[in-house]
Amino acid sequence: LAIMAKNDTESTESITLPENRTVSIRETFPQSGAYDAATLAPIWQADWFEYKYNMAWNADFSGIAIIDVFALDFDTAGVEFFSQGRKVKSHPIRDLVRSLSWKGFFRSRTRRFSYSEWCYGWEVEGEALRLWTFPRQWRVPFRKADMTIPLGYQEEYIFDMRTGAMLSAKQTGMWRVYLLALGLLLVFAVPLTWFLRRRHLRSQPPRPPMPTDLSAS
Repeated sequence: LAIMAKNDTESTESITLPENRTVSIRETFPQSGAYDAATLAPIWQADWFEYKYNMAWNADFSGIAIIDVFALDFDTAGVEFFSQGRKVKSHPIRDLVRSLSWKGFFRSRTRRFSYSEWCYGWEVEGEALRLWTFPRQWRVPFRKADMTIPLGYQEEYIFDMRTGAMLSAKQTGMWRVYLLALGLLLVFAVPLTWFLRRRHLRSQPPRPPMPTDLSAS
């Protein structure tokens, strides 16, 4: 049983245990941690709190990951790993968005500040956490409507849930970025070549007229 005990003395939330017994979270679990569902004895406890939608955990709650999906600064921690409630590893966002890391390539969420959504999703597979960064996109400038072109590039990582160690890293979709860049180059290169050629022809002196009577020469 994992409990995140929010620091709120007026909390009246309750939880129903497996034997259909309902208890108060604040009164029964004064501190965040993992508890034995039968005896309610603490397995481990921690002095931090986090919302469920920002967390991932293994089957016995010995390994927990906290993912900061929205970020103001890519130098902050993107994924933090805890073993028995104690932090064991932290990965800055800057180390996870290795290419195309300009914030304009990520979806933004505007609250009081502008947040960038760098993480696309994650899932736990046994003792491993698989995480995907947000697929890059390009916002079309000079348009009132929010129009984006998907670039298709993103990173994929696998972490050890107990130690936080990065087990593998993979980048996918970069070929789409190269293909899009080539297409844009051709779009601009063709009319530019045509313009420069016409400009060159206009700058040439006029040719003398050809003689009409070839016998005279």
